[in-house]
Amino acid sequence: MRVSRKFIEDTVMSYHASFSADKNWCNISALAPVNTSYAKRKYQKIYALRFIPAYYFEYCALASLLRSRLNALKIKDVKIASFGCGLCPDYYALEENLLGIDFEYVGFDRVHWSTQDLMPPKGDNFSFRVELADGLDEGEIDDFDVFIFPKSIRDIADSDDEALVDLARSLSGSPKKRIFFMNSFVCTKGQRSLDTPYFTVIHDALLEAGFSCQDDHKETFYRKKPGSDKSYAALISINNNFVYPGQGFVVCPERGSMDDCETCNVVKRPIFSNEFMDYQLLEYVKE
Repeated sequence: MRVSRKFIEDTVMSYHASFSADKNWCNISALAPVNTSYAKRKYQKIYALRFIPAYYFEYCALASLLRSRLNALKIKDVKIASFGCGLCPDYYALEENLLGIDFEYVGFDRVHWSTQDLMPPKGDNFSFRVELADGLDEGEIDDFDVFIFPKSIRDIADSDDEALVDLARSLSGSPKKRIFFMNSFVCTKGQRSLDTPYFTVIHDALLEAGFSCQDDHKETFYRKKPGSDKSYAALISINNNFVYPGQGFVVCPERGSMDDCETCNVVKRPIFSNEFMDYQLLEYVKE
C-alpha cells in the first residue's frame, strides 16, 4: 500500500488556510457528517480537515487490493465510478496505488462540493458529475469496471426509499463479464459498521442477473484483519507516510467561553487510527 505524505500535507494545509480565514465557526459547530451538511462550503472545509486524510488512507488500502486483483488477471485498464464521492480522496488513492494500470475515474455526487478547488490538482483521467447515483440508467453503467461506495451507501439509501433498489437494478444490468466493488463503510469507534447490510440489495440483484462472487459480501476488513478482535492501531504505525501536519489543527481562541463549546464539532481532533476503518473488495463474474 502506497500513501502519499505530500497529498496529506497539501490537502490539510490548503483547507486549514481557507478555513482559518472564515469567521463565525459557531454556525457550523453543531453540524454532523450527513447529507444536509455537505452543501455548506464552510462545513466542507472542516469535514476535509477531520476526515479526508484517514479516508484517503483507507482508500489506499482498497486501491492496493484492487491492483493485486487486476495484476493477477492481467487487466491493464479500467473505468471507475465512485458514488457519493464528495471531495474524491479515493481518486488520489487510486492514482497512488494503481501503478501500471490506466484508469478513468468518474465521481458522482448529489452535492457540488465547491471546495474541490482546494484539493490538489487532478489528472485528465478525472471527471465529476453532480448527479444522483440511482438516477443513472443501465446505459450509463455499461462502461464501468469498478464501482466505489466511499462511505456513502447509507446516504444513498436514505436519499430515497427506492434509491438503492434502482441503483442495484442498473448495476445488475452491466454487460461486463467481470466487475469490482470497493466498499468503505461508516462505523463507530472500534466497532463493525451497521451499514454493510445495505450492500446486500446490490449483491442479491447481481446474483439474480447471473453474476457470481467468491468473496464474502458480509465480511469486511475491520481494524487490521478480517474478523480481528485486536485493538486498533495508529495509522502512522501501519504506514509511516501517514503524517498529519501539526499546524493543520483547528484551534479556536474562544474555546471554553460558551456552554456549547463542550459539544463543538469544529475543534474535534482528526482521525488518526484505524478504529473507524471497515472496508471490502468484491469481485463479481458472469460466465
